[in-house]
Amino acid sequence: MTVGSQEALFLTLRSLRASPQDVVLAVAPTYFGLTGAARLLDMPVLDVGDAEGGLDLGVLERRVTAARARGHRPRALYLVPDFSNPTGVSLDLSTRVALLDLAAGDLPVPSRTSCR
Repeated sequence: MTVGSQEALFLTLRSLRASPQDVVLAVAPTYFGLTGAARLLDMPVLDVGDAEGGLDLGVLERRVTAARARGHRPRALYLVPDFSNPTGVSLDLSTRVALLDLAAGDLPVPSRTSCR
């Protein structure tokens, strides 16, 4: 039990961060509580683009690939699929399914890279 979402984010990131190479990804702009929690842990937050108000899976693929090439280890993607803070965007069903498919496997991303 935590007293707030930022504390929960801090504890989650703390449990995921095993080395200085670990990073978290987030759609920009993102909840400032995530960036604050990550900053306390010296865990970089890599911005992922959105497309037409949703997650851009192509940008996600490129950011993960680039992070790995630099020796970083992506540990999580922070995403609020329903009424995201601060943008208010909600992901549609096709984007959610494509993201789950991507998470279940490995890169490459499905051919449909921009979803709303």
